[in-house]
Amino acid sequence: MLYLPKQFIHSFHLALLMVVMFLSSAVYSQAADLVLSPVEGSYITGQTFITTLLVAPDSDDQVSSVEAVLSFDSDMLAVVSLDKANSVFTNWTSEPSFSNTIGTINVSADSQTPLSSVSNIISVTFLVKKEGTGLISFNKDSVKVLDDKGENVFNESNDAKYSISDLAQGGSAGENNNQLFDNVPPEPFAVNVETAEVRNSFQTVNMGFLANHVTPASLFIFFLILIIVTQIIYFIYEHRQIKKKEEKLRQETREIQEQMERIFSALRSEIYDQINMITKSKRLSAKEQIAVEGLTRALEVSENLIEKEINDVKLILK
Repeated sequence: MLYLPKQFIHSFHLALLMVVMFLSSAVYSQAADLVLSPVEGSYITGQTFITTLLVAPDSDDQVSSVEAVLSFDSDMLAVVSLDKANSVFTNWTSEPSFSNTIGTINVSADSQTPLSSVSNIISVTFLVKKEGTGLISFNKDSVKVLDDKGENVFNESNDAKYSISDLAQGGSAGENNNQLFDNVPPEPFAVNVETAEVRNSFQTVNMGFLANHVTPASLFIFFLILIIVTQIIYFIYEHRQIKKKEEKLRQETREIQEQMERIFSALRSEIYDQINMITKSKRLSAKEQIAVEGLTRALEVSENLIEKEINDVKLILK
C-alpha cells in the first residue's frame, strides 16, 4: 500500500479547494451587455427613425454606471437628437453628445440605484441621408459597464445594420418623411405564460404582505377580541336561559298559590263547619271553648304565613 504523508494530503486538499473556488468564480462571473434596438430595419432616404441604447445585466449583476462611444456612418446617417427622458439613469457625468462630422455618439451616466434588469440608457433619432447600408457599432475599447463594486462587467455588444433605399424606389416623401418610429412590422414571436410562476409570485406577495402586517401584537389583540366576543355571546346565552327558568318558576309558583288557596279554603271551610257543629250541638266546657278558639287562631295564623311566603316568592321573581 502506498503511504502518503499527512502534509502532502493536506496540501492536496487545499489545492483542490482552490481549483473548485476558481471554477465556481469562473462559472458565476458577472457580466452585462450593451444592446442597440432595433438591430435591423428598412428605411427610405429622408426618413427618420429611433434607435435605443439598452444595458442588459445578467440575473446576478447590478449595474451602476455606463460609459460608451458609438460610431455610425456619417455618409449614410445623421443624428437629429438625443433623448434621455425615458432613461433610468439620473446622474450624467457629462451630457450626451454627438458629432455628425466624424460619426460618433458619447454617453456617460450613473445610476443612484444599481440596475439588475434590462434598462433604457438613451434614445437616438437618426435621419437617413442616402441609399445604402447604415451601420451603428460600439467602440469597444471605450466601453465601461461598472457594477456596484466598481468592477467593469462589460461582456459584449451588438451592431445595428439598417437597409436604406432611395426615395424614388421607396415611395413619396409625404408618406415617409419625418417618421419618428420604425414602420417595419416585427417578426412573429410567441408569448409563453408561466401560470405556475404567476401563482407562486402571487403567493409570495401574499406571504410578504402577511409577514409585514401580522405582528405578535396584532395577533394578541385579535385573540383578545375573539375571547371578549365569545364571553359576550356566552353571557347572552346564559341570561336567556336564566330568564326561561325564572319564567317557568313564576308559572309554577302561580299554580302552587292557586292550589294552596283552593286547598286552604276547603280546609278552612271544613274546620269552620266542624266548629259550628260543635258549638251548636251542646254547651261547651271551658276547655273545649279554649280548644276551639286555639284552633281558630291557628287556622288564621297558618293562612297568614302561607300567604306571606307566597308573596315573598312573588317579590323575588319580579
